[in-house]
Amino acid sequence: MVSGSTPRSTGLAMRSLCNLLIILALVVSACATPSANYQAQATLSETLAAASEEDRRACEEFARKEADALQRKSAGEAFLDTTGSLLDAAGQVPGAGIAIALLSPIGGAYEAMTTTRETERLRQQAFGEAMEVCVKPGILEQTRGPGDPELGQSLVALAERYRMRRDYAAAEPFYRRALAAQEKALGPEHLDVATTLEAYAAILARLDRQDEAENLVARYQAIREKHRQSQPQSDGGRSGEQEKTEGRSK
Repeated sequence: MVSGSTPRSTGLAMRSLCNLLIILALVVSACATPSANYQAQATLSETLAAASEEDRRACEEFARKEADALQRKSAGEAFLDTTGSLLDAAGQVPGAGIAIALLSPIGGAYEAMTTTRETERLRQQAFGEAMEVCVKPGILEQTRGPGDPELGQSLVALAERYRMRRDYAAAEPFYRRALAAQEKALGPEHLDVATTLEAYAAILARLDRQDEAENLVARYQAIREKHRQSQPQSDGGRSGEQEKTEGRSK
């Protein structure tokens, strides 16, 4: 027996080692990334088959930019975050200090092994989702016609992607097409049309097309005012919706 050791200290060391191994197993399990391929690839292939060659090329460029712009947390950061949470929860576990000392270099090694694979998986997923958003309007227009209600929604979704990237010039034509599709499908005074008019006006203002933006502002405000006035009026000239709102605030 090593000098100075006792059965009690040996038992404590063994328990600490067991606790360390349990914590390590939980961390690895929580951080492990499934190696399965992105399941939407088959659906995407079917969707692309219905798109024109021109749309496919344009959407591939759009999807590449979307994937490049994706901000994600590194696998090593996720590993260490999970490790910290587990160790915080297990603050009373004997050997926690040893676990922290050993898991830090393990986290670095885990990051080196998994970052490339995880990054590629996330890029493929982002690329596939962006492709679907991009090609959907063209397919709907070809298969269902310009009066389909879903067409306007899909065009707004695509325009929003460009807006979030601050590519206002690219977003503008999709808002314009979305507005035309919604007016045809829903009527020019529908509240969804007012919502699209508001978003489109903001884009035009960003592009320094102030006169056009102000015209759209006047339009969506008029639509909303008309809907407000069309609500049933009660005593005192207030709408039922206004009375409900006031009642909730009391």
